[in-house]
Amino acid sequence: NLIPNGQGNLSEWGNVNCGSGTQEWDCVNELTANSSDYLWANANNQRELFSLSDPSTNNTIANLTFYYYARQVSGNAADACFKPLVYLNGITYTLDDNVCSGINYALMQSKSFPLSPLGIPWKSADLQNMQSGMIALDPNAGSEVAQMYVQINYVALVQNTSPICGNAVCDVGETSSSCPTDCNLGCQDKDGGYLPF
Repeated sequence: NLIPNGQGNLSEWGNVNCGSGTQEWDCVNELTANSSDYLWANANNQRELFSLSDPSTNNTIANLTFYYYARQVSGNAADACFKPLVYLNGITYTLDDNVCSGINYALMQSKSFPLSPLGIPWKSADLQNMQSGMIALDPNAGSEVAQMYVQINYVALVQNTSPICGNAVCDVGETSSSCPTDCNLGCQDKDGGYLPF
């Protein structure tokens, strides 16, 4: 997971129990969610961005999912919705998914995004300097957010379990008749019967 580790380019949400401006990321970086400090918005187009921890991976990325521990501002359903926000290659993008919170704090997630805002699959290099956060958007712009992180989902590696004839290994399922090059019957002892140690 990519966890906020610094303030990004935008700090327009209000804050409770964390510093304002360059310290607002500290409201949402907990590994275990708690609501003792949080950010809040109740107006259209309020934006917030955070720098993120290093993904340290070269694996193929299947998609990204954005998570928020959030609730409505003061129980007001009119202040409950926002969208994931991403800063990538010098441009800020609003991702196409409404995240709307309820009256109580709960872990909310966006849909999974297999493509970056550039319309191509995510690459590890994209994540190195990416910032992420949220934008309050009408209808019902706003929320209180006490935790935020980005989950990287990777492409599963598929292991080939079928026998491969011609690889000089007599695999399970191969026989001397189905694959004589791997499972020949003419095996000869060329070292005088000595076993390797």
